[in-house]
Amino acid sequence: MKKIILIIMVLSLASIAYADDGIEDVQTIEDVHNLMLEQLSPYIGQSLGAVGKMYGNEAVNFYLLDKSLIGYVKTEGGKFAKFGKGKVKTPTMEVYIESIDVISELNSSPKKIDTFYKLKKAGKIKLQPIGFGKKTKYGFANTIGHIANMFV
Repeated sequence: MKKIILIIMVLSLASIAYADDGIEDVQTIEDVHNLMLEQLSPYIGQSLGAVGKMYGNEAVNFYLLDKSLIGYVKTEGGKFAKFGKGKVKTPTMEVYIESIDVISELNSSPKKIDTFYKLKKAGKIKLQPIGFGKKTKYGFANTIGHIANMFV
């Protein structure tokens, strides 16, 4: 669940770029990256709160479903540390999104966790934890998230 919240937070923060500048202005992956960097910069160094206790040291590569690289996010010491160009050589997770519209839909939703699961079920968001330990942690968090989602 905490991993999911972290990913939702990153995707939600990233979507600010598209809300402010307009999706139609985004032409290339370079444009997507630059808009995300511009909008995410104020959040670098800020605490992830409770999520940071369990997932405070992660390296996540972000791609479109066609495998076009968007960039990477790093958390260190329970803080949002960096959004960068390129990819991390040893990621803890890889996230694939169908399009920029997925980010907008997630950000505009009043029930982000419900929308996240709907988009994931529809194949518009794919999460791939790397390594046995991360897959186990993600599987456990995902199960807890589904259970918790039934009561909210």
